[in-house]
Amino acid sequence: SMTMTATSDGFANRARLAGFIFVGSFAIFVLACVSIPILGNAYVQRATQPLNTQVTASQGTVAIGQSNDTGMIALPPDGLPLPITAGGEILTNAADNAALEIYEPTSGNLLVRGQVYGNTTIQVVEANAPRYAWSTADQVLRLAMSNGRVRLTLLPALNRPLHVSLETPHGTVVFEQAGQYAIAVSNEATQAAVQEGQLLLTNTPNPAGAESLTLQTNQRGLITAGNFPQGPMETQRNLIRNGNFVADLSGWIMRDWNIELAEQPTGETKVVNDAGAPTLHFARVGIGHADAAVRQILEQDVTDYETLRLLLSLRINEQTLGVCGTVGSECPFTIELDYVDRDGNRQVWRQGFYANGTIATDTPDTCINCRPPYNPHVNVPIQRLYTYDVELLDNLALQGFAPPRYLNSISLIAAGHGLDVDVVDISLLGDE
Repeated sequence: SMTMTATSDGFANRARLAGFIFVGSFAIFVLACVSIPILGNAYVQRATQPLNTQVTASQGTVAIGQSNDTGMIALPPDGLPLPITAGGEILTNAADNAALEIYEPTSGNLLVRGQVYGNTTIQVVEANAPRYAWSTADQVLRLAMSNGRVRLTLLPALNRPLHVSLETPHGTVVFEQAGQYAIAVSNEATQAAVQEGQLLLTNTPNPAGAESLTLQTNQRGLITAGNFPQGPMETQRNLIRNGNFVADLSGWIMRDWNIELAEQPTGETKVVNDAGAPTLHFARVGIGHADAAVRQILEQDVTDYETLRLLLSLRINEQTLGVCGTVGSECPFTIELDYVDRDGNRQVWRQGFYANGTIATDTPDTCINCRPPYNPHVNVPIQRLYTYDVELLDNLALQGFAPPRYLNSISLIAAGHGLDVDVVDISLLGDE
């Protein structure tokens, strides 16, 4: 009897243990079924890869500091574009100018193009995109600037949204739309100007708290230390329409190619898609002189303008003729501004750019058949994005010429024998 009781008790214990094991195993199975997808999804959502961020020196030698803190790297104008990772820093001296380009890692589309001017310190704080295509997370670019001036062009993000912000000692700038923006930071203030688009300007919290200011196209705002944002105020007007070619050649008049030798091929002038960004493309393969242009009628009175600043981004990919030819009139790319000066005289201001050749007796540094004012041709690194910035009123004054009273038109000209030129964007900013 005692043996039978012990046996039944042992059986019951084993049955209970088996039940516990079964219930526990089922619970673990259910937990795994629930948690693994959750954890997997969380990993997919949080996994990131860096945006492709690179810097090119347009003028001078730019200093680049990387996040691994191996010291500053000197990037010369003819150097290859240098990748920069999150935590990296760009430093320019007074005569330096750098181009910052940020691409989507998967498609290679250009997301942000920046012009970093002299005496500027800017840091890439964060530059991430989701690693997996099925992630619902957005792309993030955070910059920080302690001093200097930068101009940013935000292109439409084609695959997933991009959130761009810039931190300064006085506050934060959040760029809310694709467009063109200029930010300047000094010890006293942060100034933000919207040439096209919309941004949100927020001060660093002070005892009174934080406040935000929305700025739209042709508006400017500023933050001084310890104060709320001020604005909106008027900003510099861009006198060129569709200077980034997002509307193809709308606003521009295209002039057909002029070919010196009848049996030689013509060239092409068109807006192309370059890594997701619209770009004006001039190209020609052949011998003998050829030229083409696009022209925009400005018809703008600038009598009372205090500044006229011309900004240009271009790339000369190929050029077979040395410098700008034997009389200096065949630059692969030239800007011509037709205007009437204060004294009523019609004038043409021009600036030529070249990538190949050496200045010599048979390759002059200016157009010797052209009327003054004379600007020496600018030598740009071949196949590199180059940014050009000139204050026209100062440029003319230094040469002893009267300032413009009325702007007639602006022309973008390609000339030479064989050439391949990309005009990324052009602006003419006027401040009354």
